[in-house]
Amino acid sequence: MKVLVLFAVGALLGTVSCYESYSACFEREFSECADRAPINQSLCSDLKAQVKCTLRAAQECDMGFIQEAYKVQQVVNRACFDEVEEHFMRDRRCFGRAVGDGHCIKRIDEIMKGRNTLKEILEGHKESCMQVDWFKRCMVTNVEDNCGGVSEDYFSTFLDPLVALHKHICREVIFSMDENTSFLIVYGVPSVFDIIIDIFTEI
Repeated sequence: MKVLVLFAVGALLGTVSCYESYSACFEREFSECADRAPINQSLCSDLKAQVKCTLRAAQECDMGFIQEAYKVQQVVNRACFDEVEEHFMRDRRCFGRAVGDGHCIKRIDEIMKGRNTLKEILEGHKESCMQVDWFKRCMVTNVEDNCGGVSEDYFSTFLDPLVALHKHICREVIFSMDENTSFLIVYGVPSVFDIIIDIFTEI
């Protein structure tokens, strides 16, 4: 599944009062950053821009997931580094089979299926947030079955930070979304469902 990073399209939000919520602040800062970011250079470039905007907005708005965003930035940098780790190269093919077989993402795809309006898509994202722990267990089981327990430990160094960030974004951003939310946020914030598959099947 390709990560959806719609950075260069759409209007920026207007001036927000000093009493704006943390989620509104994050939406504004993320959208402004995303609107300035170059797109369609490569998957790694898009992922790096996505996480950079997430970390920047989290810092500017004093969100509760600054450390989680920083750790995901490290995950993306590890996966996209020119001289990738020996373990990554050794296990990548096996991980790719484990995460790319469609079994774990099927439940998420079913939740999002047929949702076309912004309201429907937002409802789907909120429902998907309730599946993060199940998705993690499914991915870990797949990797253990296909690649072994030792490899699963290494795989979790990628998966766990993504899961932690996704949970925070659900609580602090997604559950506050409404039909006035910028689509740059709706489609642009990092998703464990997309990134963990992209890292091992697309990069």
